[in-house]
Amino acid sequence: MTKTTKTPSVLFVCSKNGGKSQLAAGLMNQLADGAVTVHSAGTKPGRSLNPQAVESLAELGIDITGEHPKPVTGEVLNTVDVVIVLGTEAKVEPHEGTRLEVWDTDEPSTRGIEGMERIRLVRDDIKARVQKLHAELTGGLGHARPGGIPDTGRGGCTARRPRCAVQHPDHRVGRALLRHGCQEPARVTYCTD
Repeated sequence: MTKTTKTPSVLFVCSKNGGKSQLAAGLMNQLADGAVTVHSAGTKPGRSLNPQAVESLAELGIDITGEHPKPVTGEVLNTVDVVIVLGTEAKVEPHEGTRLEVWDTDEPSTRGIEGMERIRLVRDDIKARVQKLHAELTGGLGHARPGGIPDTGRGGCTARRPRCAVQHPDHRVGRALLRHGCQEPARVTYCTD
């Protein structure tokens, strides 16, 4: 008998679906690399993405330019395992059997920090939370090897690509792989150039 494993799924929600929820979705998509189904939506969707949110993800090699604000729908709420509400503006009713969390994210503007400096701090706060959520959803096993076999990281990450797919600030051995959940990042190489 073949055992099938359901791919965990998450919905990130904020009010406009132009900033924080898009940041979280972009970060989770990069980290999970298909191991988690990711959705984002807004309770009152805006007309466009926050350009600074788009730019801050681009700094990490994450391209969300094809995304757009979307409304929260009952269909998505009924299919996801986890709903994460970012900030305190958006309100979502919990659905039976679905885990609901509210992330009261850092808001640097309350300290007089604006612009790209602000969005980078918000992004980094969300990134740390996404990393923890990813570990919970994937059982801390990191990403899957080809064939669906989880990489435990015990012998180092086996993910290799001909060239680094991401232009990230830590373009070195190890640190870039933390997004894959590798347990021994100092012993692994992701970028080959």
